[in-house]
Amino acid sequence: MAVRAEKFLTNSLLWFDTFGRNPRLINEMLDLIRYDQLFNKGVDANDNIIGTYSFVTQMINPSKQQGEHYTLYDTGELYRSMMVIVLKDSLEPIADTDKIEDQDWYNEDIIGWNDTSIEKIREAYKRNAISYSKRVLFGNFGMSNVRLA
Repeated sequence: MAVRAEKFLTNSLLWFDTFGRNPRLINEMLDLIRYDQLFNKGVDANDNIIGTYSFVTQMINPSKQQGEHYTLYDTGELYRSMMVIVLKDSLEPIADTDKIEDQDWYNEDIIGWNDTSIEKIREAYKRNAISYSKRVLFGNFGMSNVRLA
């Protein structure tokens, strides 16, 4: 019995092909949070600045200048703990935030994508939709290699 191509052209299979089988893309998506948002700008998913270093912090650690934004990189542990949970119809970035949850500036949106990052992820998904459709229609079911840029 022949299997028709439209059986493989489903949203859930496309979703899994894009995000469930592409660790490089997942890592690039986490880098949007780690570097584009936190390290370079110090913003959460709402583009709000998390906080800025004080004069006292600068006196304790001269590499942190008064007025510069928090990067949350200190030991790198938070950045290394970040993962993406790929659900049926959504993506959930998570991290071990135990060491920062007691800070007055902490909020759950720190580990999340802002609108700019979400648009980059959408574009990668669109590119993979085209690639995936071609692979299904022409019989090449190899692994996706879509990237953010």
